[in-house]
Amino acid sequence: MIKNFYKIVFPGWLVSEGQTDRLVKRRIYLEIKYEDKKLSISGTIGENKYGYAYTCGQIYDNIDPRKVENTIEYTNDWNKDYLVGLINIWHKYHLNDLNANCEHQDYMEWTYHTQSNRKTYKGKHCPVCGYSIGSKWLHRDVPESALEFLRFLPSYKLGTPWHRGTQYDMNINDERQLI
Repeated sequence: MIKNFYKIVFPGWLVSEGQTDRLVKRRIYLEIKYEDKKLSISGTIGENKYGYAYTCGQIYDNIDPRKVENTIEYTNDWNKDYLVGLINIWHKYHLNDLNANCEHQDYMEWTYHTQSNRKTYKGKHCPVCGYSIGSKWLHRDVPESALEFLRFLPSYKLGTPWHRGTQYDMNINDERQLI
């Protein structure tokens, strides 16, 4: 069983047109945390030493190489398969302890937004298990295979501009397992 881990990855650069119609390469950093059976993934594109970024947070749409508008230039130890695998896991399991719907409702493509009463805020009941969508946060385990994949991804050991000199600097060990 996989225990807690934390890592920062640097898959490469997002290449896009800048304001002057010239190509701009913006660094992509992703932070992956798995702690107490909870997965959190977030990212930053185009950071600078002052802590500003081109965009940050849930950036998977900005870096998905399957989208025509996204051009990614990979580092030597990354490739498209790694990034697509990470994005698939990110999409499905990010904040896996905060699911408003059961797995059956997922299968039926229900969301709280589409399956709840606007006046009472009560959600529809699942025809399989009876769970009322949105009535509490549900936890879903992340499969071991997904966690192994994330642990296998090449880490970025130099830290990021906004982490340097902090407890999250990848050169400083803390109580978490840095990989």
